[in-house]
Amino acid sequence: MCAPPLFHDVEYFFGTASHQTFIGSTLVFCHVFLFFRGLCTRSQDISGEHLQEELMEQQELVSSEKAHSEELLLNILPASIAARLKGGVRTVADGFDNVTTIFIDMVSFTSMSGGMSPEDLVNLLDDVFIMMDNLAEQHRIEKIKTIGDCFMAVGGLFDRQQDHAEAVVDFALDVMAGIARISEERGRDIRLRAGISSGPLVAGVIGKIKFAFDVWGDCVTVASRMESGGVPGRVQVSRKTYEKIFKKYDFEEEREVEIKQD
Repeated sequence: MCAPPLFHDVEYFFGTASHQTFIGSTLVFCHVFLFFRGLCTRSQDISGEHLQEELMEQQELVSSEKAHSEELLLNILPASIAARLKGGVRTVADGFDNVTTIFIDMVSFTSMSGGMSPEDLVNLLDDVFIMMDNLAEQHRIEKIKTIGDCFMAVGGLFDRQQDHAEAVVDFALDVMAGIARISEERGRDIRLRAGISSGPLVAGVIGKIKFAFDVWGDCVTVASRMESGGVPGRVQVSRKTYEKIFKKYDFEEEREVEIKQD
């Protein structure tokens, strides 16, 4: 629609047939050039949109993988420790003056597991430790690790809760009730021993390959000895823990447990 007026304007200006032919050829060339330029521009627009969509998909994938990696990291380390490591802290080491540590161990686990298939054994341990994980979250205590059939946790480690001794004892009593339910469901006599002690400890991250968050100190050693020297189906506490909670719970008579210092 735009060609005729432009052609007539040029024809009137030049006034010769030869000029008309030249201008007409030039107009055809210009229209063809603009047509192909339009195609190229549209092709570039489509390619740009496609590239933008691919970039957005890649960004979503990266974000998803980053969130998954962070979730895995939080399954290995406490949130505050993970944040410090991601922030560039090379050595994570903290001292705590007053916390409560617990060890829980399955009684006669070796003889019980001897007649079980690998799948049944792992499923049993999974049920038991998931039960403990859920109760640890409920009572706000920090799971440290599992060692074979032993579960280790600490109360008062990061949130500085004042009732950490009570929280750990309540956790232990709930675990004893939980293992009774699992035993009934599975038709097995599964019994636990629990040992608890309060006091100072040191916490930190060690290792390069399969690094781990761990704790050390007399509080940890005594809790371990309370567990190994305990009675099946009972929760045994140290004198330091007893002094924090004796008004709230009923205790059996005091027992002597030999504590070997490493």
